[in-house]
Amino acid sequence: MATTSEIQVTEAYIGLLGRAPDPAGLAYWAAELDAAIAAGEDPAVALKKLTNDITLSDEWDSGIGANDASTEAGSEAIVTAMYNNLFDRTPPSQAELDYWAPKLVSGEFTASEMAVALIEGAGSTDGDVLGYKQQAATYYVETVGDNHTNTSAASAVVDVNGPISLADSKTATDYVATGVGETIVLTTANDTAAMTAGSDTVTGTAGTDATFGVNDNITDSSSVDSDTLTITGDDDFNFGTVSGVENINVSIGKQLGGGFTVDANNASGGTIDFTVDDEVEIAGVTVTGETALTVNNLASSLTTHNVTTLVTDFDDDAVTITTDADATTVTATLID
Repeated sequence: MATTSEIQVTEAYIGLLGRAPDPAGLAYWAAELDAAIAAGEDPAVALKKLTNDITLSDEWDSGIGANDASTEAGSEAIVTAMYNNLFDRTPPSQAELDYWAPKLVSGEFTASEMAVALIEGAGSTDGDVLGYKQQAATYYVETVGDNHTNTSAASAVVDVNGPISLADSKTATDYVATGVGETIVLTTANDTAAMTAGSDTVTGTAGTDATFGVNDNITDSSSVDSDTLTITGDDDFNFGTVSGVENINVSIGKQLGGGFTVDANNASGGTIDFTVDDEVEIAGVTVTGETALTVNNLASSLTTHNVTTLVTDFDDDAVTITTDADATTVTATLID
């Protein structure tokens, strides 16, 4: 059964981030809250400090925090988003927006402090809805564990407003916990996708409008599944942490000039399958695509398609390189 501090942290996650907490995050923040209260800090003040700390995250900045609280439009967007997250509804009237939004604009309340005030001031109907969301989130955390937590699933499970949707959420959580594969779409925030015991599919982009980069963490502890990470892009990129993912598919294309340089230092295990586009469309015109590829710090086996010139070095691992018939030059260095 969740403790009072765990419930408060869970509700803060729901209000601020729109999702259930990950087990490690819940344990950390609940311990921080308990320690502050044990040291004599007023519980209400300790909770406000904790929620303020949660809003220092990239996830907050790319979500509700992307709205400018110093403007009327931005503050109204924050209020509306929090009502949706906490109570599964919009503010009932303009008067309610007119009450909260100026407090954000003036700085009387921070957004996180407003979330606490909304939670503590919830009426019976809103309190019931938040209670169902909290139950769904707690069941998710207790059931799936660290190895199955990802932001997409943690958001979906709190889309709850009553006993029927709570039951549906618990069924979905049980599905995740069984190890049946999930489909995960990376966001522009720093994503952590600790996947299920089943065969998961993860997609993202690199280069322009990137959702995949050095701060993303995609890990899988299961050795009996067949996970797939698919990255598409138009420029050089560095791998985020990728571990235990069996199939890493990269498809990239850009106009001829400069080649592609990719740092694979953080990718281990599995096979990286690179496809480059030898023809790309620029403003409706088909032009020659770049087919030269450099892969630094290779620690996974590598397969290429349409690559004519491949340059790679090794990261102290035994790997296999396979090219198709387009390859004319392959240079490999740092071979032990």
